Amino acid sequence: LSWDLIASKQLAERLRASEMRFRAVVEAVPSAILVVDDKGNIVLANVQAEGLFGYPRAELVGGPVDRLLPERLRGPHADLRRGYVKAPQTLAMDAGRELVALRKDGSEFPVETVLSPMATDQGLLVLASVVDITHRLEQEQATARHRDELAHLSRVAMLGELSGSLAHELN
Repeated sequence: LSWDLIASKQLAERLRASEMRFRAVVEAVPSAILVVDDKGNIVLANVQAEGLFGYPRAELVGGPVDRLLPERLRGPHADLRRGYVKAPQTLAMDAGRELVALRKDGSEFPVETVLSPMATDQGLLVLASVVDITHRLEQEQATARHRDELAHLSRVAMLGELSGSLAHELN
């Protein structure tokens, strides 16, 4: 009996240490991490999720993940979530569409989200990694604008050369 108690205590300590390592990793990740159960409730959120969405962790954990989406996307998201639970797989959600999330203050922002299923004895949990891509999209738009301006300047320069050649020939 004493060996069983010792083994049980050691197992509990290893489990606690493993959970602490998991939480440390989740907190160290630079993107927002949410762990969501199969009903759509947030069971874990890291400090980056607090900063990104503007909610304190106490408001995030236990609440529905749908609150982090604009109203117009909540119905379709619930359908997608139910389908995902039936066939869970690692999935980049932004494939083929633009995703937006909602901050506590009501502002929307573009995101990139990757889902990873985790089978547990409490059922399916989904780890969602969420990254705000506002800055990247702004850089892409600025690059496209600069490319368009360069193409325009190239056409103007070519027109100038053509005008100069024509003036020379006419002289």
